[in-house]
Amino acid sequence: MIFFNQAQFLQMAMRYSVLLFDFDRESMLSRNSIFSAFLFVISVHASAQELQVVAKHHSVTENIVRDKLLLVVEKYKLSRWMTTNTVVIDDTVKIPRSHPVLTINGIATPTSPVLDELELVAIFVHEQSHWNQIENGRSGPGESAAAIKQFASGLRYEFPYGDGGEERTLNHIPVCYMEYRVLSKLFGEAYAKDNLEKRHYYKDVYAFVLNSKNHAAIDRYLKDEGISPDQFQPAK
Repeated sequence: MIFFNQAQFLQMAMRYSVLLFDFDRESMLSRNSIFSAFLFVISVHASAQELQVVAKHHSVTENIVRDKLLLVVEKYKLSRWMTTNTVVIDDTVKIPRSHPVLTINGIATPTSPVLDELELVAIFVHEQSHWNQIENGRSGPGESAAAIKQFASGLRYEFPYGDGGEERTLNHIPVCYMEYRVLSKLFGEAYAKDNLEKRHYYKDVYAFVLNSKNHAAIDRYLKDEGISPDQFQPAK
């Protein structure tokens, strides 16, 4: 859990008064500006307090991503799509991962631009989708892959088309589909399609889930598994 002392609150308030309110230097230092930003930070902290975000090395870059994640979780009400409430921000990680602990890179990379607000939302939702499938789905990875293969044949499993293997690639279909559905709800279907079509990884997976002809089959699979992109259930 992240807690802030008075000095940390003031420091964050000063920081976000610049980012969010676009004050000039003089107004930023005014009492009203600082107080407004201070209240905003308190609001974010109170609303996102169930989300435990740890900056692994306490670096400047990790702290920036941590703060940004807390902001977007509050701004876009992402708690609706949270299965795990524990996140680690790690400068040494290049690619986000869901397990054993949801971990996000602290330094932006071409495939994981964490400083972009909407991309950070997509990263968070994608990794939470893994958790939703694993924790709340009725089948294990092997059984799930076999069921998915019944309606998703012909995919290439090697990078950058898949995840390097049959089971991992097939299990990315419901994950990427839930990501697509959530992004569509938050930002509109046009944005979601445009964003995911440009991915340099999981190319065949995203092509499959963006094809509306496949949506009925994926929806049936999700229903059979007892999971939904409309709202994720907490980990059991």
